[in-house]
Amino acid sequence: LAKRGDPNAQRFIGECYYNGYRTTQSYEMAFEWFKKAAANGNGRAMSLLGDMYMNGHGVKQDLKKAKKYYQDAIKHGEK
Repeated sequence: LAKRGDPNAQRFIGECYYNGYRTTQSYEMAFEWFKKAAANGNGRAMSLLGDMYMNGHGVKQDLKKAKKYYQDAIKHGEK
């Protein structure tokens, strides 16, 4: 499903990589899957991208990008 563009499946795979659940932990792979899910409108993935930028996990810390992703997540129903 994820390869076919399902944003929930994409986010789930990203979370598996982020947490090392049933796979090798990889912030880089998590970031790629979260970006795909976010591009397909998944608000939770947008929030998780914000977290990655906020904390510098797998990406260079960038508070402006974190804020943008958090704002986008709110627009897509995240609290």
